[in-house]
Amino acid sequence: MDIEGLLKDFLSKSNTESIELDETLVEEFGEACKDAVRTQFSAVRGEYTLRPSSIGKDVCKQQHDKLGSPKAELGYNFPVKMLLGCLIEALTVLIMKSSGINIEEEQKKVSETIEGEEIGGTLDVVIDGRVWDIKSASPASFIKYKKGYESLAQDDPFGYVGQLFSYARARGLPAGGWIAVEKSTGEICITEIPEEDCFIGSEALYKAKECVKVLRDTHTVKDIKRQYDLETEMYGKKPTGSLVLGKACIRCDYKDTCWNNPVLRPNPKSPSKNPRKYWEVTL
Repeated sequence: MDIEGLLKDFLSKSNTESIELDETLVEEFGEACKDAVRTQFSAVRGEYTLRPSSIGKDVCKQQHDKLGSPKAELGYNFPVKMLLGCLIEALTVLIMKSSGINIEEEQKKVSETIEGEEIGGTLDVVIDGRVWDIKSASPASFIKYKKGYESLAQDDPFGYVGQLFSYARARGLPAGGWIAVEKSTGEICITEIPEEDCFIGSEALYKAKECVKVLRDTHTVKDIKRQYDLETEMYGKKPTGSLVLGKACIRCDYKDTCWNNPVLRPNPKSPSKNPRKYWEVTL
């Protein structure tokens, strides 16, 4: 099924003519929006549990999650950011159904057992017997989706690959890929997993097994092993003598705890009025 083509054709058609939406679908969308609002503002924050949405993330970050390490303070806008993502995903389902895409299953609870641990979550949709995830994406993330599966798999700080394969294994179906919506422009991209890679995701399963083993033996901060080393700051292809965080650590909520409060500062040797900034670490 040409998911991307059907979505774009439907939306392009709505630019030039009136489309009568199925009221049942509109009501479903409304209920999904209400559920998203309730979940965002009223959900009970329980103890840490390993879920498909986290199993593909860096293990050191999940160790911090389990131990409840102090996180970087979230901005006041974080709840709105998260809620907008949920609303966009609900809208995408409405558009998919209205465009003739046959969603065989949606929001289905699934679970799998890895190394004796039951890991449960909720998959987004099943289309043509394959499991798909719907994602609202920032402009930078959307570029990775447009580049294809390999690009996403090589730079996956949020563990989306492991998450999707976990859902697929739990459901006993091949993984389809991601239906991504750029949240600032409304552009749509379908990132499909190649047929030869869509059944079990052996690398993702291996990472999941290793993650479970490490977390089982994580009891104190001494058990946390950083997965990334510091990088040497460079200017003009020469080292400046400073050690700085790499990209993966910069994006982590635990960088202050893990690296003893790194300092964001401009490169001291740059003559630019607006030099690039680095997170410098003092050992």
